[in-house]
Amino acid sequence: MLANFITVRFGRYEHVWTVLEEDLAFDVRVRCLNHALRAEILSIRCHRANLRAALFRERHRQFLDYVEGDPGGRWRIHLFLGDEDAIVLLPKITTGYVGCGDPVAFDPRAFIERRLSCIEKCYRLTGRYDWREDDLP
Repeated sequence: MLANFITVRFGRYEHVWTVLEEDLAFDVRVRCLNHALRAEILSIRCHRANLRAALFRERHRQFLDYVEGDPGGRWRIHLFLGDEDAIVLLPKITTGYVGCGDPVAFDPRAFIERRLSCIEKCYRLTGRYDWREDDLP
């Protein structure tokens, strides 16, 4: 999975931050900042959901993903793909910038080991291979 480590980068959602450029009372500014942060998180979660749904639609179901912010206020969705064929699909299904794996502040190897260990434990406990696969053919 480390061989198929891809990062999709997304910029800030600038429209929600423009209101903070105005001269606002402190309590209003705090509320606006809270709304802007929530809008950013909602936006990146939507990007993540779209990526996951598109990969599922194309029958690429074995992957891990991790969302990470960077100091510049941008977002990164790291994908660890089980199938190399999924890599060429990514630029077609996202508006983000697709590039080689580029973590800011986490260890990709440790992340994969931790997640695969959890999946293995789940399989031993439930008898299912938890890659979000249906039981249907």
